[in-house]
Amino acid sequence: MPRFHKLSPEMERWSAVLAEELAEWPGVTTKPMFGFTGFYRSKTMFAAVPKSRALGNANSVIFKLPPTSKWRDGAIKDSRIHPGNMDTHKWFPFEIGSESDLRDALLWFERAFQSAKSPRK
Repeated sequence: MPRFHKLSPEMERWSAVLAEELAEWPGVTTKPMFGFTGFYRSKTMFAAVPKSRALGNANSVIFKLPPTSKWRDGAIKDSRIHPGNMDTHKWFPFEIGSESDLRDALLWFERAFQSAKSPRK
């Protein structure tokens, strides 16, 4: 079972800022899940931010990159991402150390959004 952490007031604020931004993206829907807010493109979840508790690290958000994503190599090189076993996991925790990291968290969320399956027409 993964370890959950209580959020600091600072992380609560950062999570709220990120959630507010993501909720404005076209076609994005949200669902509460286990102390997080999950963000979906169509039926595919691509990101989650903590609402009452965090996974892995007390200052982490998570995003999903499928194995075929062109951005997985870049995720390996970002020191704020601690992917664990990249061969079996699609979820990547991004550690936020300061307010300036929010911009990069949004960049990774955008990449995850683009990698999420879009609805078929």
